[in-house]
Amino acid sequence: MAMAEPGTGDASIGFVAGFDAWLRGTTDPERFEKAWQFEGPFGEIEETLRLREGIERFLIEDINNPSASNISQSSIPVMFDRVDLDVKGFNHIPGGVNVLFMDGHVEFVKYPGPFPANRAWASAVDKLNL
Repeated sequence: MAMAEPGTGDASIGFVAGFDAWLRGTTDPERFEKAWQFEGPFGEIEETLRLREGIERFLIEDINNPSASNISQSSIPVMFDRVDLDVKGFNHIPGGVNVLFMDGHVEFVKYPGPFPANRAWASAVDKLNL
């Protein structure tokens, strides 16, 4: 998924616009049952899948490489603290976030690190004023 702009690492304009439209577009609870789409930095259409049991099967990128297809629920973040480009916006000092994963375990992830403790997500949070 092209959530980040190539080169800068900031959240892509298409992702932020698509996420904002999805968040504020309707109050219909059915929207949480569907995937949503946004335009990637090169004009391609990206799709964000909703969270559900077994979703990790759809995150495999190379089905012909069994060793690379070991994506499990323990690697999918489902809930996390706020991350920000400014240290004042963090819930934890030094900068980092508690992350709840789909399998139920929690980890503290230092910033900068993998999603959601990265520059792309922090810039999306800033742009959307979340």
